[in-house]
Amino acid sequence: MKHVPNILSFIRLAMCPVFIWAFFNCSREIAFLIFAFASILDVIDGFIARKFNCITNLGKIIDPVADKALQLSAVLCLHIQGILPLWVMLVLAGKELFTVLGGGLASKRMKRMVVSNPIGKLASFLITFSMCLLFFVDGILSVAKNFVYITLYVSIVLTFLALISYVVIALRAIKEVEETPENQADEEKTEE
Repeated sequence: MKHVPNILSFIRLAMCPVFIWAFFNCSREIAFLIFAFASILDVIDGFIARKFNCITNLGKIIDPVADKALQLSAVLCLHIQGILPLWVMLVLAGKELFTVLGGGLASKRMKRMVVSNPIGKLASFLITFSMCLLFFVDGILSVAKNFVYITLYVSIVLTFLALISYVVIALRAIKEVEETPENQADEEKTEE
């Protein structure tokens, strides 16, 4: 059971190219089903990891990577189809890149992983929800187009609030690590 969440995360990661292929070569509906299935797998792997205490360092890395890869795949496809404006694609891609690189550097400096917070989880849920709606915004949801885009823009605002909170949390944690007696002793040795 310990490896099930990581296996599900790797499956989600492997589904990204399948999703992109389906989006452009099959139909948007089939691509949506793949996207929705991968999103449900994300919920399942998180539940299993917490319920059965199967949280691993690999899982802390691969789970968010799979999330970001799937979301960015959807953002890219929806932009190419003219559904998502370029600025939205660039904002979301830039934020994800900054989060991955910044989180990796902060985790290395703190010697522990930067974990998600409630604002980040809500933002991620709303982005995924928005993406699901955007698959149908020029079809059956065309009458609710304004609602769909408002939901997307709210998720972008929440994403930036989450990013700010991650930066604050990471800076505080780095400061605490640097102020621990053992780190101060290491610094004194290097100064001599």
